Amino acid sequence: MGIDDYQKLSSNEEINELKSDIENGLTEEEAKKRIDEYGLNEIHDKEESFFHRIFRRFWGPIPWMIEVTAIEELAGIDILCSDKTGTLTKNKMTTADPILFGKFTADNLMLYAALASKEGNHDPIEV
Repeated sequence: MGIDDYQKLSSNEEINELKSDIENGLTEEEAKKRIDEYGLNEIHDKEESFFHRIFRRFWGPIPWMIEVTAIEELAGIDILCSDKTGTLTKNKMTTADPILFGKFTADNLMLYAALASKEGNHDPIEV
């Protein structure tokens, strides 16, 4: 008999079908027999791997919306600046050859960069 079949039965018919007693429940002998046949009535927790827990956070409608937004923002980048000079790790600023436009010189660029900085920040360009 399947689950759908039990839904069609009355409570008394179900108790009779399952060979139980509404007053006393199962006998000790019947309970042991059913445990041996079907096992204990328990749910086992499955251990979730570390990587599954991490990557699960990136799956679903909200993470997808954030990821699409990030991709769209990256598509609109005209200039990408990257620090590979040791400014952050060694607090020592170095510059590559600048790309200059118009009548500006490298000295003009460094002057304007220094004027735009704040001494209180203690960034390498201010020192």
